[in-house]
Amino acid sequence: MKKLLSALIVLSIGALLFAQDTEEAIAKKCFSVYASDMPKGTVGSTRIMLKVGKIFEGLAEIKDTFTPPAADMERGFSLFSDSYNDDIYPNSVPRKGSVNAAAAASAAQGEREPLVLGVYPLRDLNDITVSVSALEGKNGAKIPAENILINYVKYDYEPQGVSWYCKGKYLIEQNTVHGLKDTPRMFWLLVSVPENAAAGEYIGEATVTAGGKTASIGLSVTVQPFSFEPFSDEYYFGTFAYLRFDSPEEVIEKYLKEMKKMRMNCLHGKLVGALKITPAGAEIDFSKVDKNMKLMTKYGIKIVMLEMTGLPNEFVDNMKCGYYDETFNKAYLAMLAQLKEKQDKGGWPIMQIMYDEPREADTDNPRPCARTYWDIENLLKLHEKAGIAALPTYMSDDGGPRAEDKTKRAIYWDLGGKSPCSMTHGWAPSAKLMKEVVKRGKTLYIYNNGYGRFQFGLLTFQLEAKGNVQFWYKSEDKLNTQAEFPTTYAVVGQKDRDIPTLRWIRTEKGVDDFRYIYTLQKVIENAKNKEAPAVKAAQDYLNSLKAITFDKPSVDGRQADTVGDDTLKKFGGGKLDLMKMTLAKHIIAVKGEAQ
Repeated sequence: MKKLLSALIVLSIGALLFAQDTEEAIAKKCFSVYASDMPKGTVGSTRIMLKVGKIFEGLAEIKDTFTPPAADMERGFSLFSDSYNDDIYPNSVPRKGSVNAAAAASAAQGEREPLVLGVYPLRDLNDITVSVSALEGKNGAKIPAENILINYVKYDYEPQGVSWYCKGKYLIEQNTVHGLKDTPRMFWLLVSVPENAAAGEYIGEATVTAGGKTASIGLSVTVQPFSFEPFSDEYYFGTFAYLRFDSPEEVIEKYLKEMKKMRMNCLHGKLVGALKITPAGAEIDFSKVDKNMKLMTKYGIKIVMLEMTGLPNEFVDNMKCGYYDETFNKAYLAMLAQLKEKQDKGGWPIMQIMYDEPREADTDNPRPCARTYWDIENLLKLHEKAGIAALPTYMSDDGGPRAEDKTKRAIYWDLGGKSPCSMTHGWAPSAKLMKEVVKRGKTLYIYNNGYGRFQFGLLTFQLEAKGNVQFWYKSEDKLNTQAEFPTTYAVVGQKDRDIPTLRWIRTEKGVDDFRYIYTLQKVIENAKNKEAPAVKAAQDYLNSLKAITFDKPSVDGRQADTVGDDTLKKFGGGKLDLMKMTLAKHIIAVKGEAQ
């Protein structure tokens, strides 16, 4: 990402790739890609931005050259396979050895795995259409074509500092797209392997029709002879949804279906609309929440993250009281008692009451002073009295200023030591805190550590956390707009649909990496002979995955991958795929010891 070049730089990437183009020609090409993929309204606003500055800085540094085979030149396009771990830019070219090479992957039973197909237009193509066959294994075994979801990757702009760059980012669930000369079109084929699929290799093909010509490329999925061990109840992965839990059932169910498809198992939201605070106190209208909570249970959600960030402000503003004075404490305890009574009766998922910055939006305590551990300390005391746990979130080992005496500082783990679980950024300033939480036998969760395969999978394991939750999926009851969160989800091109980014699918695959690790841990735990060579080798491999070096990120970790570029390089490209394959071999070997 840091290697993006300004449009002023001349790219030396082969005769096919506008090597001698002017700045104006490069800007025109990048903008034409963007304009052809985006709604007209968004394109209009981008034209304004184009006049302002650097919207057309949309090229990556490409060192490979590409000379298409003669047959491809006559046909008008080349087919190639690619890795879903890497980004795609308008000037990307097929990697060496990838042209006409089958898109291949490995998956556990029940896993969803992407196969990436690239179409490289050698002239402008009005329509590119992809279809897929069933994948066939031995003895008539099949992965039906209906289990392969075809998505094309849409080009879009997203911010990088003060500049903008264009890359493939969103998945559009359809099999036809236009093609521009020398601009790769990528299709992600999401293969859902049945839970009962027989182990072995399954082979099929994808057929591409463009410009009146047709060509095919192979598809292959090797199904491993095992399925994932189910997580125990304290493990969860999800997103910060900021759902209103009093929303109509159809809104919650739509979200639950999407999360189930992504195989996430934690829902996050607020009691906005169901919680009424007056000068007399606070009252929860459970009739607005109960149906939705039971619906969550139906969909297998075992933990609901109930965020109360900003709630202390509302008590003070509506009750005209002081922070944590007698009036405040009495009303807040009464509200917590209502939640505890409901929790004790059962029928709901387990509630984790979460506080990020207790007074995030308070006018007399703006950020970063909103991160006061005086707030957290007082809230934890109230939770202890009410007998209902809180999930405090922490951001550094140094603690924060106490509101009653800013010369004194609070230490995080001392404040949260009685909490059964804690949540923190997985970054350098919280390294001591995370180790302390695990050392005390408490449960650690990670949040706001960046979307991605590494962050959700291997990093979560390395920190000995039991889950990961991140910004953003959607806000309130509507999808995020392009302007609000251009790096995650947006309403772009498809009405009333959730449109995943490549980053989100990689996040899903990160959770699968964690599932492989968790499954190996469980089969080791269940092995009768812990000294067997296969068991010892598997444990040694897990130990080797634990090493990590923290690098200091910018801001609070949201502007970059928070473990730093050097660490990420160790797990880039196909290295995580290699890790997954190695984990699978160890799982099979340890299971074999038990037979």
